[in-house]
Amino acid sequence: MKDVGDTHLADIELNHHIQRQILNRFLHSDSQTYTDLLVDGMSGNSFIYHLKALLREKLILKSSVHTYEITPFGRLVLDNISFETSRFRLRPTIGVFLVAQTKSGEYMLYESARQPFIGMSGFVFGKSRIGQDFTTMIERIAGRRLITSYKLRKSSAISIIYRMGGEIVSHRTGIITLVDVDAASAERVTDAGKTYWAKPNEFTEKALKEISQCLAQIGEPYIELDVEL
Repeated sequence: MKDVGDTHLADIELNHHIQRQILNRFLHSDSQTYTDLLVDGMSGNSFIYHLKALLREKLILKSSVHTYEITPFGRLVLDNISFETSRFRLRPTIGVFLVAQTKSGEYMLYESARQPFIGMSGFVFGKSRIGQDFTTMIERIAGRRLITSYKLRKSSAISIIYRMGGEIVSHRTGIITLVDVDAASAERVTDAGKTYWAKPNEFTEKALKEISQCLAQIGEPYIELDVEL
């Protein structure tokens, strides 16, 4: 079974329009014959080269001498491309905003060292992974910040669009979850950024504008924000 959890777009060789065209034939069918897949005007050798690329990436499999079937991984890829262009399309980043609060009123914040939030602080955001549920995601995000014990208090669905000069630079969606912890964990510094703890009156001017809005709304069914960085 192919582990797709850490698959990157660059690992999927669909850069050639012929490969996209072949895979697109499976949009409305589980299986196709060689003749069905053959692209008009292509010679056998050229077509086989692209067909083998899809087989190698385990997007399709050969089920009989002349028949090919789409694999579960192939279905996943088709679910993530545009039906109009058969190309991967930019989509919102799905994940979990983790709002950890200590008994003394400190919140866990993350100061980013990467685009598009260089030097800015906000709540920790962990990106979702294929096949991972929200509970597991929260455990993973908390564990990486050395939080071993916490109590879930409340959550909301969330969508935040971030802009610079009116142009979208990020769109994050998923859930935001408030958890109670007994005490602050140690600061964690990596090349990507720094995790630290602060009380609301200690938030710097570099803190993202949505922090106060999220704290005020968390627990509502959903939070929708459009923020200018």
